[in-house]
Amino acid sequence: MILDNDIQGLREAKYLYEHRQYMDKDVLYNAVVSLNEYQLFTVGQLSQLSGLSDSTIAGWGIKMPRKGGGKFNPQSLDTLIQLRLNLNNGRPLNAVLLASAVQDGNSHRIISRLTGVGLSRISKVISKHATDSGTDLQ
Repeated sequence: MILDNDIQGLREAKYLYEHRQYMDKDVLYNAVVSLNEYQLFTVGQLSQLSGLSDSTIAGWGIKMPRKGGGKFNPQSLDTLIQLRLNLNNGRPLNAVLLASAVQDGNSHRIISRLTGVGLSRISKVISKHATDSGTDLQ
């Protein structure tokens, strides 16, 4: 299994999201600062993951990643992690997992950034899956 730095960042994001209610502000601060080092998430997305306000996170000096955001649903992190692992291990792109990530409310842009799958490939796979399954996933 090939693990890259982004997978570790995604796993840290999942841990933060699932355990934030048990963390005090100092622990949340350390978790957000650590997670920001991966440059995967915007301030707004870090806010979603941590439960803290955008202004609190921005006040800590957290900077935006070089690429923009996109709609993001933290509840789909397991799916996004699995898509990333599949790509890293040379497996074909799983259209059902990808469709699930879209149905969960994630934009193509955020899926691309977090999984490493190109935007055009995502669009093609989603379009084919929608046609094959008779659903509208755009």
